[in-house]
Amino acid sequence: MKVYYVFYLFCIFLTSCSFNKEIKFDKIEHIKCILSQDSSLIGTPLEMKLINPYLLISDFRGDSMLWIYNIERNKMIKREMPIGIGPEEYQPPIQILLLDENIVNIYNRWHYNWNLFEFNTSNALFQRIQERKSISTDIDMLLPITNCRYIASGRFKDGRYAILDSIGNITNYCGDYPSFLPGEESIDNFPRFMFHQSQFAYNKENNYILSVTSHVLDILKDTINTPILKKRILLSPYKYKYQYGDDWASAQRDKNTERGVVRVDATSKYIYLLYNPNTMQTKESETKKNEIWIFNWKGEPIKKIIPDYTIDCFCVDEWDNVIYCIVEAPEPTIAKMNIRSSIKK
Repeated sequence: MKVYYVFYLFCIFLTSCSFNKEIKFDKIEHIKCILSQDSSLIGTPLEMKLINPYLLISDFRGDSMLWIYNIERNKMIKREMPIGIGPEEYQPPIQILLLDENIVNIYNRWHYNWNLFEFNTSNALFQRIQERKSISTDIDMLLPITNCRYIASGRFKDGRYAILDSIGNITNYCGDYPSFLPGEESIDNFPRFMFHQSQFAYNKENNYILSVTSHVLDILKDTINTPILKKRILLSPYKYKYQYGDDWASAQRDKNTERGVVRVDATSKYIYLLYNPNTMQTKESETKKNEIWIFNWKGEPIKKIIPDYTIDCFCVDEWDNVIYCIVEAPEPTIAKMNIRSSIKK
């Protein structure tokens, strides 16, 4: 009995050490943001996607949900996706999903429908190529894996993720949630989803799916049947409280838990995470600027970038030379960071 007790304490010690282990970056670099002179009147930017030479920027506030910025001209050229409840109108928030080349899926997240367009880079116009499709109200975020398959996060009883076909029907469920807290594996899926809400990116060359929550990075390998977890990394320690009922759930991080990852992007070479190191409960009380954590697709930390402005959202160009972002200066302002030499080992 005494031997068992000592072994039990040893296991707790190992678990505690593993849980509190921090990500270490051998290289940390401070980079200046180059501000644009034309950011117009962006309200609350949510995400940014690159279709050269344009940045597509979703906005939570305003008369339109999508801004289009021309990189070559350094100018905001138009607004799209008017707010409203009509057949050609949208409600915030929207998610911008890039399929092959210039095919764009605009997903009305809280109204559970998507809209497929071709984006013409010669005139920056959207042309609808599919009627608006309704999808399950249990779905939260989406990622196109191929033209005919999507992976989704959401409130699911039978798994962490759902796999969807080209018209939005759920074909199967897969995956599990992180369980770094003692007893976390016994918590119902709904409150675990409320805390571990996923953001996605995709590596087409290797068929890797990136699923990142505020504190955990997962790399999955896509297969014909279902994605398979290849690596799971605890980015920083977390604790949270939760409540749930028949059709509701809530989860709130502990006051000493950092906010963690707030945005993600990836290329065929690297994974980029926008990490918020603040433990404050409100944005107004935060004192530390966001950081960009760079990993390779093996999950190895490459470099930490500390910008001179607080970043709200970002995207990386296809050659890994520039990070485009929106910073608080103090109003939301488009900016860029040159990183050609920043990520070289």
